[in-house]
Amino acid sequence: GNENQLSRDEYQALGKAHFKLAIAYTKKGWWDYALSEAKKSFDILPNKESHELVDLIETKIKQEIEL
Repeated sequence: GNENQLSRDEYQALGKAHFKLAIAYTKKGWWDYALSEAKKSFDILPNKESHELVDLIETKIKQEIEL
């Protein structure tokens, strides 16, 4: 993609957008989509918040498989 052409602010906005989308998907129970968005968010903005969200969703998916 053209991510390297984005300014720092745009890059952060993109990371936050993926993060919010991941949260929205978790509320709908769309775990695979949520995980994909959370990972994109973490790739763009590797912070504690997005890392914890990835962990949370992966844990939830494992629980769903076990049920």
